[in-house]
Amino acid sequence: MDCQDCTPSACSLLWCPSSSAHLTASRINRSTVTIHFFSPPYATELLKYNIKTLLPQIAANYDCVKYALVSFSAYTHFQATKSPISEEVCISHANIALRELQKEIDHFGPSNADAVIIASVALTGATQDWEQWAVFVDGYSKALTQMRDSKYPTLFPDLLGERFQLRKFSSMSNPTIHAIPEDRGLMRRRVTSITDSILDARGIIGTVKWQASGFAALETLARTVDFALSLEDEIETYHQLAWLRSWMFWIDLRQTDDSKQEHMLNVHFYALLLAVVPLFPARYQESLAEACKRIIQVAKLAISGGSLLLDREGSHEIRIKNST
Repeated sequence: MDCQDCTPSACSLLWCPSSSAHLTASRINRSTVTIHFFSPPYATELLKYNIKTLLPQIAANYDCVKYALVSFSAYTHFQATKSPISEEVCISHANIALRELQKEIDHFGPSNADAVIIASVALTGATQDWEQWAVFVDGYSKALTQMRDSKYPTLFPDLLGERFQLRKFSSMSNPTIHAIPEDRGLMRRRVTSITDSILDARGIIGTVKWQASGFAALETLARTVDFALSLEDEIETYHQLAWLRSWMFWIDLRQTDDSKQEHMLNVHFYALLLAVVPLFPARYQESLAEACKRIIQVAKLAISGGSLLLDREGSHEIRIKNST
């Protein structure tokens, strides 16, 4: 598969509409949202159920959600087709959604908290650069923290769980930190090493488990990341990394059974994310890198009969030994 042609349907763990979706605000209803904003196959059953059954109701009652979902759909279509019309729809509907979202934020409380969160998450997926992305993630992470501390009822309890790393994003900012040097060549070498290890994992856990646990999708993701690093234009690089940012959202929300292959998937994904930390806004780089390393270490300890190692400089080289 050509990395330039990677569409949402090609990558699991994505909350994205079909690349052929053509949505307008007037067409948002139960059927279109259910069809085009499917939950990923690895999400928990509760989260999948709520997305399919309750998200359309929220969109019908809150304009900020309705227009945010249209914007996200248009952004995804733009990613797949580079259609200028889709880009225009994305931006125009995002502006409307943002205006409506501000009204809801001004009256944030138990009755509209879920709407604020969902609209913010959808708008995060339609952002045009890293700073916009960071603003929305920071915003909904603060809102989630307030929901948890205030014990607001929610239709999406998974987002309040300890496993969801992006919920803690707002507390990770450190504006005094200097940016990590952005060495594209070094990052690409690390991504290549991780991709090789992803492929090697198939020989350890078998093709069936390798595909079922998400490694095939992760390999595709790794190749899109490598392609993104080859681009000279910063905005093009940002857009090419849309699927990586989507994985960041979904990876902690997937249904798990504590299997070896799931821990291996965690190690490889967070090693991939760690490899490109220098691309993120400087104020989040240090804490994001620490979070990646911590999750990798926890997953390493949970793997039975395996040895996964990071080198001293965190170059993300992964070695897996099959003890059988």
